[in-house]
Amino acid sequence: MLGLGKGKIELTLDKTNYAHGETINGTVNMTLKKPINAKGVIATLFAERKRSDGDGGTTIQRVFEFSVPIDGERLYEATQKNYTFQIQVPAENKIAMEGKIGTALKAFSALGNIMSPTKWFVEVKLDIPKGFDVRKKQQINVV
Repeated sequence: MLGLGKGKIELTLDKTNYAHGETINGTVNMTLKKPINAKGVIATLFAERKRSDGDGGTTIQRVFEFSVPIDGERLYEATQKNYTFQIQVPAENKIAMEGKIGTALKAFSALGNIMSPTKWFVEVKLDIPKGFDVRKKQQINVV
């Protein structure tokens, strides 16, 4: 839980293993300690890879990201609020070796850089302008 004590988010997914094209069904339970003006509640599906440059340096590269709004901009009261959402895993492997990202991945491989396996996450956050968001992230498996 981040948000420096503003509240907490609990994220529950229908399962942890998904196939390409499958829909993720999620439930969010958000509890705030005081009223907060926020841009909204957003669910995001994203994929990341770690890249090692061979000299001991490591960077994380986001190779896929898709967000859906769950609730809009308003004053969120200091209460408990429950939401449900759906977000779809891409129908095919969108991080395949094509396009700009694929070109970059091929270049890294050609230079001897080592790419780790792709890790997928679902994250839900209350987007607070000029402040720390209240968020929760959960790793999933996409096969």
